[in-house]
Amino acid sequence: MLFTPGARVKLVHTREKGVVVRVLDEGMVLVRLLEEGLEIPVAAEDLRLLEAAGQSAPRKSPRPGSERPASLQDPEPQFTRLKSEGILLAFVPLNAPPTEFQTFLLNDTSRHAVFSLRLRFGDQVEEECSGKLPAHHAEPVGHLLLDDLNDGPTYELECREDSTAGLGPLLQKSLKIKPKTFFKKFKTAPLLHKGAHLFPLFPSLDAPESPQEEDLPTYTRRRARPRSAPSDLYRPVSPYAPDELAAFVPEVDLHIDKLRSDWRKLSKAEILRIQLDAFDRFMEKAIRLGAERVFIVHGVGKGRLRDEIASRLLQMPEVRSFKNEYHPRYGWGATEVEL
Repeated sequence: MLFTPGARVKLVHTREKGVVVRVLDEGMVLVRLLEEGLEIPVAAEDLRLLEAAGQSAPRKSPRPGSERPASLQDPEPQFTRLKSEGILLAFVPLNAPPTEFQTFLLNDTSRHAVFSLRLRFGDQVEEECSGKLPAHHAEPVGHLLLDDLNDGPTYELECREDSTAGLGPLLQKSLKIKPKTFFKKFKTAPLLHKGAHLFPLFPSLDAPESPQEEDLPTYTRRRARPRSAPSDLYRPVSPYAPDELAAFVPEVDLHIDKLRSDWRKLSKAEILRIQLDAFDRFMEKAIRLGAERVFIVHGVGKGRLRDEIASRLLQMPEVRSFKNEYHPRYGWGATEVEL
Protein backbone atom coordinates (compact mmCIF):
# COMPACT_ATOMS: atom_id res chain seq x y z
CA MET A 1 0.00 0.00 0.00
CA LEU A 2 1.32 3.44 -0.96
CA PHE A 3 1.02 6.39 1.40
CA THR A 4 1.50 10.03 0.42
CA PRO A 5 2.07 13.03 2.71
CA GLY A 6 -1.26 14.45 3.88
CA ALA A 7 -3.16 11.17 3.58
CA ARG A 8 -5.50 10.38 6.48
CA VAL A 9 -4.78 7.00 8.07
CA LYS A 10 -5.88 4.85 11.00
CA LEU A 11 -3.63 2.70 13.16
CA VAL A 12 -4.92 -0.85 12.92
CA HIS A 13 -4.18 -1.96 16.48
CA THR A 14 -5.01 1.19 18.48
CA ARG A 15 -7.63 2.60 16.05
CA GLU A 16 -6.11 6.10 16.46
CA LYS A 17 -6.37 8.44 13.46
CA GLY A 18 -3.64 10.55 12.01
CA VAL A 19 -2.07 12.20 8.95
CA VAL A 20 0.97 10.98 7.01
CA VAL A 21 3.90 13.40 7.42
CA ARG A 22 6.41 11.56 5.24
CA VAL A 23 7.43 8.08 4.16
CA LEU A 24 10.51 6.70 5.93
CA ASP A 25 12.89 3.90 4.99
CA GLU A 26 12.39 0.17 5.61
CA GLY A 27 8.59 0.23 5.31
CA MET A 28 8.02 2.87 8.01
CA VAL A 29 5.75 5.92 7.83
CA LEU A 30 5.88 9.03 10.03
CA VAL A 31 2.35 9.78 11.25
CA ARG A 32 1.03 12.77 13.21
CA LEU A 33 -1.78 11.71 15.53
CA LEU A 34 -4.82 13.96 15.27
CA GLU A 35 -5.82 13.97 18.94
CA GLU A 36 -2.40 14.16 20.65
CA GLY A 37 -0.51 15.98 17.89
CA LEU A 38 2.44 13.63 18.35
CA GLU A 39 4.51 12.39 15.41
CA ILE A 40 5.36 8.69 15.62
CA PRO A 41 6.89 6.16 13.16
CA VAL A 42 4.50 3.33 12.25
CA ALA A 43 4.98 0.25 10.09
CA ALA A 44 3.07 0.63 6.82
CA GLU A 45 1.38 -2.74 7.33
CA ASP A 46 -0.16 -1.42 10.56
CA LEU A 47 -1.94 1.47 8.80
CA ARG A 48 -5.24 1.67 6.97
CA LEU A 49 -5.97 4.46 4.52
CA LEU A 50 -9.07 6.47 5.45
CA GLU A 51 -11.42 8.12 2.97
CA ALA A 52 -10.33 11.66 2.19
CA ALA A 53 -12.80 14.47 2.80
CA GLY A 54 -15.01 15.18 -0.20
CA GLN A 55 -14.00 12.01 -2.05
CA SER A 56 -16.11 8.92 -2.71
CA ALA A 57 -13.20 6.51 -3.08
CA PRO A 58 -12.82 3.65 -0.59
CA ARG A 59 -10.87 4.39 2.56
CA LYS A 60 -8.12 2.03 1.50
CA SER A 61 -6.23 1.43 -1.70
CA PRO A 62 -7.98 -0.90 -4.14
CA ARG A 63 -7.13 -4.54 -3.86
CA PRO A 64 -8.41 -7.60 -5.70
CA GLY A 65 -11.83 -8.53 -4.39
CA SER A 66 -12.31 -5.32 -2.38
CA GLU A 67 -13.40 -2.99 -5.23
CA ARG A 68 -17.07 -2.26 -5.43
CA PRO A 69 -18.44 -4.40 -8.30
CA ALA A 70 -20.02 -2.47 -11.13
CA SER A 71 -23.17 -4.56 -10.70
CA LEU A 72 -23.70 -2.97 -7.29
CA GLN A 73 -23.98 0.58 -8.64
CA ASP A 74 -27.62 0.34 -9.68
CA PRO A 75 -28.55 -3.30 -9.26
CA GLU A 76 -31.66 -4.69 -10.84
CA PRO A 77 -33.15 -7.94 -9.58
CA GLN A 78 -32.56 -10.62 -12.20
CA PHE A 79 -35.55 -12.64 -11.05
CA THR A 80 -38.61 -12.23 -8.86
CA ARG A 81 -37.70 -12.88 -5.24
CA LEU A 82 -40.23 -15.05 -3.44
CA LYS A 83 -39.56 -13.39 -0.11
CA SER A 84 -37.75 -10.20 0.88
CA GLU A 85 -35.17 -10.52 3.64
CA GLY A 86 -35.51 -6.86 4.66
CA ILE A 87 -32.56 -4.75 5.83
CA LEU A 88 -29.39 -6.68 6.64
CA LEU A 89 -25.75 -6.15 7.54
CA ALA A 90 -23.26 -8.34 5.64
CA PHE A 91 -19.55 -8.92 6.29
CA VAL A 92 -17.73 -10.26 3.21
CA PRO A 93 -14.28 -11.82 3.79
CA LEU A 94 -11.56 -10.09 1.76
CA ASN A 95 -8.96 -12.86 2.07
CA ALA A 96 -8.50 -16.46 3.18
CA PRO A 97 -8.10 -17.24 5.96
CA PRO A 98 -10.15 -14.12 6.70
CA THR A 99 -8.43 -11.31 8.59
CA GLU A 100 -10.52 -8.43 7.21
CA PHE A 101 -14.13 -8.05 6.11
CA GLN A 102 -15.89 -5.50 3.92
CA THR A 103 -19.17 -4.37 5.45
CA PHE A 104 -22.33 -3.88 3.37
CA LEU A 105 -25.75 -2.54 4.33
CA LEU A 106 -28.31 -4.45 2.24
CA ASN A 107 -31.78 -3.22 1.30
CA ASP A 108 -33.50 -6.36 0.09
CA THR A 109 -36.88 -4.64 -0.27
CA SER A 110 -38.69 -2.90 -3.14
CA ARG A 111 -38.75 0.45 -1.28
CA HIS A 112 -36.12 3.19 -1.02
CA ALA A 113 -34.73 4.27 2.35
CA VAL A 114 -32.35 6.66 4.09
CA PHE A 115 -30.01 5.52 6.84
CA SER A 116 -27.49 6.52 9.47
CA LEU A 117 -24.99 3.90 10.69
CA ARG A 118 -22.44 4.12 13.51
CA LEU A 119 -19.72 1.66 14.50
CA ARG A 120 -19.01 1.92 18.20
CA PHE A 121 -16.36 0.32 20.42
CA GLY A 122 -17.58 0.89 23.98
CA ASP A 123 -18.23 4.63 24.32
CA GLN A 124 -16.05 5.55 21.32
CA VAL A 125 -17.66 6.03 17.89
CA GLU A 126 -15.16 4.60 15.41
CA GLU A 127 -16.96 5.15 12.09
CA GLU A 128 -20.16 6.89 11.03
CA CYS A 129 -21.88 7.17 7.68
CA SER A 130 -25.31 8.09 6.33
CA GLY A 131 -27.08 8.47 3.02
CA LYS A 132 -29.67 6.96 0.72
CA LEU A 133 -30.29 3.23 0.45
CA PRO A 134 -32.12 2.47 -2.81
CA ALA A 135 -34.35 -0.56 -3.22
CA HIS A 136 -32.53 -3.84 -3.98
CA HIS A 137 -29.21 -2.21 -3.21
CA ALA A 138 -26.00 -3.19 -1.42
CA GLU A 139 -24.21 -0.18 0.09
CA PRO A 140 -20.55 -0.58 1.21
CA VAL A 141 -20.24 1.06 4.63
CA GLY A 142 -16.74 0.21 5.83
CA HIS A 143 -14.37 -2.53 6.90
CA LEU A 144 -13.95 -4.66 10.02
CA LEU A 145 -10.76 -6.41 11.10
CA LEU A 146 -10.78 -9.89 12.56
CA ASP A 147 -9.03 -8.56 15.69
CA ASP A 148 -11.83 -6.01 16.16
CA LEU A 149 -14.25 -8.82 17.03
CA ASN A 150 -12.54 -9.20 20.41
CA ASP A 151 -13.35 -5.57 21.27
CA GLY A 152 -17.15 -6.00 21.05
CA PRO A 153 -18.01 -3.85 18.00
CA THR A 154 -21.55 -2.47 18.12
CA TYR A 155 -23.41 -1.22 15.04
CA GLU A 156 -26.20 1.31 15.63
CA LEU A 157 -28.58 1.80 12.69
CA GLU A 158 -31.37 4.30 12.14
CA CYS A 159 -33.43 3.79 9.01
CA ARG A 160 -36.58 5.23 7.39
CA GLU A 161 -38.48 4.61 4.19
CA ASP A 162 -37.95 7.41 1.66
CA SER A 163 -40.97 7.81 -0.65
CA THR A 164 -42.78 10.55 -2.54
CA ALA A 165 -45.16 10.77 0.41
CA GLY A 166 -42.28 11.65 2.73
CA LEU A 167 -40.23 9.79 5.31
CA GLY A 168 -41.61 6.70 6.97
CA PRO A 169 -41.44 5.66 10.63
CA LEU A 170 -38.03 5.64 12.32
CA LEU A 171 -36.53 2.18 12.78
CA GLN A 172 -33.66 1.77 15.25
CA LYS A 173 -31.41 -1.22 15.92
CA SER A 174 -28.30 -1.80 18.02
CA LEU A 175 -26.33 -4.92 17.06
CA LYS A 176 -23.39 -6.06 19.19
CA ILE A 177 -21.15 -8.50 17.33
CA LYS A 178 -19.79 -11.45 19.30
CA PRO A 179 -17.12 -13.75 17.81
CA LYS A 180 -19.03 -16.94 18.64
CA THR A 181 -22.22 -15.90 16.85
CA PHE A 182 -20.36 -14.05 14.07
CA PHE A 183 -18.86 -17.21 12.58
CA LYS A 184 -22.13 -19.17 12.86
CA LYS A 185 -23.96 -16.79 10.52
CA PHE A 186 -22.14 -17.47 7.24
CA LYS A 187 -24.46 -17.86 4.26
CA THR A 188 -25.04 -16.53 0.74
CA ALA A 189 -26.00 -12.87 1.00
CA PRO A 190 -28.87 -11.56 -1.14
CA LEU A 191 -27.90 -8.95 -3.76
CA LEU A 192 -24.19 -9.72 -3.28
CA HIS A 193 -24.61 -13.39 -4.30
CA LYS A 194 -21.51 -14.37 -2.35
CA GLY A 195 -20.72 -15.86 1.04
CA ALA A 196 -20.95 -13.41 3.94
CA HIS A 197 -21.53 -13.27 7.66
CA LEU A 198 -25.14 -12.08 7.60
CA PHE A 199 -27.14 -10.29 10.32
CA PRO A 200 -30.83 -9.39 9.74
CA LEU A 201 -31.74 -5.97 11.16
CA PHE A 202 -35.33 -5.20 10.07
CA PRO A 203 -37.74 -7.58 8.29
CA SER A 204 -39.24 -4.61 6.40
CA LEU A 205 -39.43 -0.81 6.43
CA ASP A 206 -42.82 -0.86 8.15
CA ALA A 207 -43.19 0.24 11.75
CA PRO A 208 -42.99 -2.73 14.13
CA GLU A 209 -46.29 -3.83 15.56
CA SER A 210 -46.74 -2.80 19.17
CA PRO A 211 -47.45 -5.78 21.43
CA GLN A 212 -51.03 -6.04 22.65
CA GLU A 213 -51.57 -5.45 26.34
CA GLU A 214 -52.24 -8.59 28.32
CA ASP A 215 -54.70 -8.62 31.21
CA LEU A 216 -53.74 -10.11 34.57
CA PRO A 217 -55.80 -13.34 34.33
CA THR A 218 -54.33 -14.16 30.92
CA TYR A 219 -50.79 -13.42 32.13
CA THR A 220 -51.33 -15.62 35.21
CA ARG A 221 -52.61 -18.55 33.14
CA ARG A 222 -49.72 -18.22 30.68
CA ARG A 223 -47.05 -18.07 33.40
CA ALA A 224 -48.52 -20.74 35.65
CA ARG A 225 -46.37 -23.85 35.98
CA PRO A 226 -48.22 -27.09 35.30
CA ARG A 227 -48.59 -29.31 38.32
CA SER A 228 -46.36 -32.34 38.24
CA ALA A 229 -48.19 -35.59 37.76
CA PRO A 230 -47.46 -38.22 40.43
CA SER A 231 -44.76 -40.57 39.28
CA ASP A 232 -45.50 -44.27 38.93
CA LEU A 233 -42.15 -44.93 40.62
CA TYR A 234 -43.20 -43.37 43.95
CA ARG A 235 -46.31 -45.03 45.39
CA PRO A 236 -48.63 -43.58 48.07
CA VAL A 237 -47.72 -44.05 51.73
CA SER A 238 -48.71 -47.41 53.07
CA PRO A 239 -50.14 -47.38 56.63
CA TYR A 240 -49.62 -51.13 57.00
CA ALA A 241 -45.84 -51.43 57.62
CA PRO A 242 -45.12 -49.89 61.05
CA ASP A 243 -42.42 -52.45 61.83
CA GLU A 244 -40.61 -51.73 58.57
CA LEU A 245 -40.80 -48.00 59.24
CA ALA A 246 -39.38 -48.48 62.74
CA ALA A 247 -36.40 -50.40 61.34
CA PHE A 248 -35.86 -47.92 58.47
CA VAL A 249 -32.55 -45.99 58.58
CA PRO A 250 -33.29 -42.42 57.32
CA GLU A 251 -30.01 -41.94 55.52
CA VAL A 252 -28.20 -43.40 52.53
CA ASP A 253 -24.47 -43.11 51.83
CA LEU A 254 -23.90 -42.81 48.08
CA HIS A 255 -20.10 -42.93 48.14
CA ILE A 256 -19.27 -45.51 45.53
CA ASP A 257 -17.03 -47.53 47.86
CA LYS A 258 -20.09 -48.05 50.07
CA LEU A 259 -22.11 -49.40 47.15
CA ARG A 260 -19.65 -51.52 45.15
CA SER A 261 -16.43 -53.32 46.04
CA ASP A 262 -15.16 -53.28 42.43
CA TRP A 263 -15.64 -49.54 41.98
CA ARG A 264 -12.04 -48.96 40.79
CA LYS A 265 -12.85 -50.74 37.51
CA LEU A 266 -15.85 -48.52 36.77
CA SER A 267 -15.99 -45.43 34.56
CA LYS A 268 -17.27 -42.10 35.90
CA ALA A 269 -20.54 -42.53 33.98
CA GLU A 270 -21.09 -46.01 35.44
CA ILE A 271 -20.36 -44.75 38.96
CA LEU A 272 -22.90 -41.94 38.60
CA ARG A 273 -25.55 -44.35 37.26
CA ILE A 274 -25.04 -46.76 40.20
CA GLN A 275 -25.25 -43.88 42.70
CA LEU A 276 -28.48 -42.53 41.19
CA ASP A 277 -30.04 -46.01 41.09
CA ALA A 278 -29.31 -46.37 44.82
CA PHE A 279 -30.80 -42.93 45.42
CA ASP A 280 -33.99 -43.84 43.52
CA ARG A 281 -34.46 -47.07 45.49
CA PHE A 282 -33.89 -45.31 48.80
CA MET A 283 -36.36 -42.50 48.03
CA GLU A 284 -38.99 -44.98 46.81
CA LYS A 285 -38.76 -46.84 50.11
CA ALA A 286 -38.74 -43.66 52.23
CA ILE A 287 -41.87 -42.36 50.50
CA ARG A 288 -43.63 -45.72 50.68
CA LEU A 289 -42.99 -46.04 54.41
CA GLY A 290 -43.98 -42.44 55.18
CA ALA A 291 -40.63 -41.20 56.49
CA GLU A 292 -40.75 -37.51 57.36
CA ARG A 293 -37.05 -36.59 57.00
CA VAL A 294 -34.11 -38.33 55.32
CA PHE A 295 -30.46 -37.51 54.60
CA ILE A 296 -28.73 -38.17 51.26
CA VAL A 297 -24.96 -38.42 51.82
CA HIS A 298 -23.24 -37.56 48.53
CA GLY A 299 -19.96 -35.98 49.63
CA VAL A 300 -18.54 -32.69 48.39
CA GLY A 301 -16.32 -33.34 45.33
CA LYS A 302 -17.15 -31.33 42.22
CA GLY A 303 -20.89 -31.31 42.97
CA ARG A 304 -22.03 -33.40 39.98
CA LEU A 305 -23.87 -36.00 42.12
CA ARG A 306 -25.32 -33.30 44.40
CA ASP A 307 -26.73 -31.41 41.42
CA GLU A 308 -28.23 -34.56 39.87
CA ILE A 309 -29.92 -35.37 43.18
CA ALA A 310 -31.29 -31.82 43.49
CA SER A 311 -32.68 -32.04 39.96
CA ARG A 312 -34.51 -35.28 40.75
CA LEU A 313 -35.86 -33.98 44.07
CA LEU A 314 -37.41 -31.01 42.26
CA GLN A 315 -39.44 -33.45 40.14
CA MET A 316 -40.87 -35.37 43.13
CA PRO A 317 -44.28 -34.07 44.26
CA GLU A 318 -43.85 -35.88 47.60
CA VAL A 319 -40.83 -33.74 48.56
CA ARG A 320 -41.82 -30.73 50.70
CA SER A 321 -38.34 -29.16 50.81
CA PHE A 322 -34.64 -29.97 50.75
CA LYS A 323 -31.43 -28.15 51.59
CA ASN A 324 -27.68 -28.66 51.38
CA GLU A 325 -26.35 -26.83 54.43
CA TYR A 326 -23.65 -27.50 56.99
CA HIS A 327 -24.56 -30.36 59.32
CA PRO A 328 -22.54 -31.26 62.44
CA ARG A 329 -22.50 -34.94 61.38
CA TYR A 330 -22.20 -34.76 57.59
CA GLY A 331 -20.54 -31.37 57.10
CA TRP A 332 -21.41 -29.98 53.62
CA GLY A 333 -21.60 -33.43 52.08
CA ALA A 334 -25.29 -34.27 52.57
CA THR A 335 -28.73 -33.03 51.49
CA GLU A 336 -31.56 -32.98 54.02
CA VAL A 337 -34.99 -33.83 52.56
CA GLU A 338 -38.40 -33.25 54.17
CA LEU A 339 -41.25 -35.47 52.94
